[in-house]
Parts: sequence; structure tokens; C-alpha cells
Amino acid sequence: MANAHDFRYKKLFSHPKMVEELLTSFVNEKFISELDFSTLEQVNKSFVTSSYTGKESDMIYKIRLKNRREIFIYLLLEFQSTVDKYMALRILRYICELYEFIIKEWGGRKFRKLPAVLPVMLYNGDEQWTAVTQFAELVEMSLPEHLIPHIEYIKIAENEYGEAQLSDIRNAVSALFLTENSGFDNLAEQFGNILKLINNEDENIAEHFFSWLLNYLKGNDILLDDITEQIDNLSEGKDMLATSIQKSREYWTQIGMERGMQDGMQQGMQQGLIKSTQQDVMEVLELKFSPLPYVFKEKIKYCDDLNTLKNLLRQAVLANSLDDLKLP
Repeated sequence: MANAHDFRYKKLFSHPKMVEELLTSFVNEKFISELDFSTLEQVNKSFVTSSYTGKESDMIYKIRLKNRREIFIYLLLEFQSTVDKYMALRILRYICELYEFIIKEWGGRKFRKLPAVLPVMLYNGDEQWTAVTQFAELVEMSLPEHLIPHIEYIKIAENEYGEAQLSDIRNAVSALFLTENSGFDNLAEQFGNILKLINNEDENIAEHFFSWLLNYLKGNDILLDDITEQIDNLSEGKDMLATSIQKSREYWTQIGMERGMQDGMQQGMQQGLIKSTQQDVMEVLELKFSPLPYVFKEKIKYCDDLNTLKNLLRQAVLANSLDDLKLP
């Protein structure tokens, strides 16, 4: 079952700078330097089927090379902890569906030939990724090699990067990887190193990261207290980080999720959960079906029953279209 953490993880990579850092820092291909990231544009389309919703999520981008030719980037975010032997087959199917979409949307009006697609899989599970990345390796070579479909995806497995490697990269994506690789048991002692990785980021990216981080810590009160204490003790040399963190904390305080509320804490927490779940529902629907019709936004906004909202969140995750939703 997909959860809010997964969708906020996806929201991180809806930011163009995060995509740029992912590709430039973790994809070892010469052509990456030829990408003009000022032209990066997200395409509002998904090809993940309902049977895989909750295990993975995909994001599509258009971008131009410096020679002005346009390519597509297919980014698959793999959330399940186990390894799928047939991932190459799934990605082959998704890319074929993407080409069908491109033909339907633009056809011969825009492209003389179908544009190239760069398939990238980002895996954040616990197991080592052992599946082959080339589709041809899944097929018996009973025919000449040129008659076997050839496609290869680029694998980025977070757990394959050690602290030393991530420390050399020093950006928001490496901070994200170090956070998840540390896990809750070691996160407090690694937090200082995480701050160093993101110290050179602009304020907007840092704010996105810390908003994700505070949500990641939601529900782990002891760890949140420890991290909060470290945040409060930030040195003056980290003014930008302190500002970014404070903005994120103010946001969570506004929706009642910050600890330390004294009067009416129980009621505040309940209201915070309601508002947080409303936001989760909206984020899932916006990511899957943007732009979201006004009537949907209003009904979600004024629904104040937590169980109804939780049920609606489950519907939103599994829905293939807005018609599948049963609004309150």
C-alpha cells in the first residue's frame, strides 16, 4: 500500500533541480552533460498499472539536448523492498506505452522519428538490487541476437552508496540517500553530516528537503525531539539552513503536527491529522490526475472526518481515474 511518505518522495522529484542532481550526480553517462536542464518539463502522465500502484511510481519529463533535439526521461521510483526479477520487462512495457502516448499526443506533427527515451529506476528498498538491467538477458537466445529486443534501464540503488561517496557528492539527493540509508536507528548521529551535504543548496531546495524530512520523522517522537534539538543548536554559519528548516517547521506547526503543544494538545493533534490527511489526499490526486477539478478540492477541504479521509486516501492511491473516487 502506498503511503504519504512515498508520495512526498515523488513530490521531491517533481522539482527540476532534484532531477538534475539525480542525473548529473548518479548517472555515469557522457551524454548527461549534453542535457539542457533549463528546458526540463514534467509530463502529466503515468503508466504504472493499478496492480503496481503502491509499489512504484513513475514520472515523465521532456528535455532538450544542447543540439536542440528533444528526448524523454522515464523515471521509475521503486518503493517495494523486494527485487523484481522482471523489472526490465516492466520498463519495456512502460516505454512502449509512453511511445503510444507520444504518437497520440504529437504524432508526426512534431517528430519525424520517435524521440529517444532515457529509462531510469530509483530504488530505495533494503535488499541489494540483483535483477538484470538489460531486457535481452531475460530472453533465451534461441534466435539470432539482432532479433531479440534490446533495451536497458539505468539503475540507481540508494543502498549501494556509502557515506563516503555521498559526502563527496554534497547535494540534496545525496542528503536524501544518506537519510534513508541511515534509518531511524542512526539518523540522529548522522544528522550533522546530512546538514553538510545540503549546506550549499539554494533555500528553495533545502526547504523542500526539510519538509520531506519532517514528514519522514512524523510519528517517531523521540527521534523528532533529538533532531529538533540539533536544529535549534545550528551554528550561525548555517543561517540559510536554519531559515529553510524553520519554514518547514512553521508549516507543520500550522497543521498541528509539531510536538510541544501544551493546551488542547489532543484536539490539536486530531485536527493536525485531519489537515495532514486532507493534504495527503490532495497531493496524491494532484500527482496522478492534475489539474484537479475545483469540486474535488472543495469536498476534500471540508471533509473533517478522519476515517472518511483515510478511506479516501486509499481510494486515491488505487484509482485509475477520478471516476473511481467516492467523494463524501
